[in-house]
Amino acid sequence: MNVGSQQATAATASGPQPPRLAPSWCWSGYWAKLGAFAKSKTEIPAKKLRFTPLSAIKMERNDMKFSIRRVTAFAASSTILLALLCLTAAHAQDAGEPGTVEAKTPPITQVAGTWTGTYTGASSSGSLDLVLTQKSKNIGGTFSETPTSGNTKTGTVTGKISNDDLTLAFHQTTGHDCTIKILATVDPEATPPTMSGTFLKEKKGKHCNSKGTFDLTEE
Repeated sequence: MNVGSQQATAATASGPQPPRLAPSWCWSGYWAKLGAFAKSKTEIPAKKLRFTPLSAIKMERNDMKFSIRRVTAFAASSTILLALLCLTAAHAQDAGEPGTVEAKTPPITQVAGTWTGTYTGASSSGSLDLVLTQKSKNIGGTFSETPTSGNTKTGTVTGKISNDDLTLAFHQTTGHDCTIKILATVDPEATPPTMSGTFLKEKKGKHCNSKGTFDLTEE
């Protein structure tokens, strides 16, 4: 027996091999060969001839597509449910139901307006008037200081407010060139609102060397 006949015999004994990645029109010939081989090899147990038919493959693919659709539908429904829960929680918090309360920044005390009162220093006392402007925490305006004996001194005001505490500077523009530092506390709940604190004149010379206290009310 030559080599060619031996190879043919081996191929017949092993049976026809299923085509790989074959198009659908190839399967008809494959199943015909399989039937002929089964008839000629009746002694081979049927369990060894288990081949997956094309219809079963299609069913498995359909099952996989169905499972993917189920997973996709479940994910979409879960997303919608989560969105509804978030909207419900937000509505409940807006309605005043128990929930997380965010810390709120306290409002800035407003001091813009006219303040009048008196001051008492180591060397003199008199009346003090302020006309203040305010932009957020920044304070501006003018002041007028009139001692019980002497001339009125005027100037500009600059400073800031933090909570109810004022830090101001009076820049005297008439008379002596003095700068006065002011530390004050405002009571916006009083009727009328009040302002009280201390002052300190800083420049050298007897005319700018003074300190004392003051009390004002808002008009």
